[in-house]
Amino acid sequence: MLSTYAIEAVAAIKKSGKFLWLLLGIAIAALAWIFRAGLEFMESRWAGQEEYSHGYMIPLVALFLLWRAAPELRRMNWTASWLSPLVMLVALIGWALGELSSLFIISNYSLWLALCALALAVLGWAGMTRIWAALVYLVFTIPLPNFLYNNLSAKLQLLSTDIGVAVIRLFDVSVFVEGNVIDLGS
Repeated sequence: MLSTYAIEAVAAIKKSGKFLWLLLGIAIAALAWIFRAGLEFMESRWAGQEEYSHGYMIPLVALFLLWRAAPELRRMNWTASWLSPLVMLVALIGWALGELSSLFIISNYSLWLALCALALAVLGWAGMTRIWAALVYLVFTIPLPNFLYNNLSAKLQLLSTDIGVAVIRLFDVSVFVEGNVIDLGS
């Protein structure tokens, strides 16, 4: 008797179109639970390092970009892509590698790939062309690996120093440079 009520409830939800949204919510909650260690690591980097404090805003901007695409998405015929399960499988393999190696950067990029697979499953390729900007923008929530961040930071500091010295020399001021330290003398 209870099962007939459950079947009727599912049929009513399917008719109202809310079934897709219910499944999508369950899938996002499942992804958040699976990738929770990587999400906690990412949030700790956002909270602990000033250069990544923008991470809290990026999902909001991505949601805004999705909201802007919503009228176009409503007019579309959504056809799921069969490539989505393969992309999700690659994402879950990446998650497993990230968990086993304790490299959360792999897990974080795998979460992004899983979100892309979920979007591909719901919207298909036509929908992905409408929301690609939001998905690409989400990549910026993921902190760079330390070795890459340190290399980029050092090179950008040297580049900044070179540009600063060039501007100072444009005004015919003598300047001495050592590393990224600019010495104007007395």
